[in-house]
Amino acid sequence: MLLIENEMPINKAAKILGIYPNKIWTFFNYWISRAHSADTIDLLEQVGFDETSTRKGHHYVTTMVDLNERRVLYAFQGKDSDCIRKRVVYLEEKEVDVNKVKQVCIDISPAFKIWLQQLFTRCRHYI
Repeated sequence: MLLIENEMPINKAAKILGIYPNKIWTFFNYWISRAHSADTIDLLEQVGFDETSTRKGHHYVTTMVDLNERRVLYAFQGKDSDCIRKRVVYLEEKEVDVNKVKQVCIDISPAFKIWLQQLFTRCRHYI
């Protein structure tokens, strides 16, 4: 894990350790799912969504961040409007009252504004 922490690609770390890369991904998935389960989200009032390309072509990752706490709440593959709907479901599973979200910051297509207005019904500001 320390090798990966220093930004070493999974395949290179696996080769050094003499294991299959999938074994490292299994460890990551286990610990990430534990972290997600244990995570609590307190008083979410400002949320941001942004997407970035992970490599050339059409491979995207979208992040959902708590702008007050300056922390990533969730990162996920894709950039379609269903990504936002699934993240709202995630917030509801974490018992976050999405109606208390006052601001949403997006840097994505205008079509997302319609989704956001439906999902975050009490938001007053879209940046």
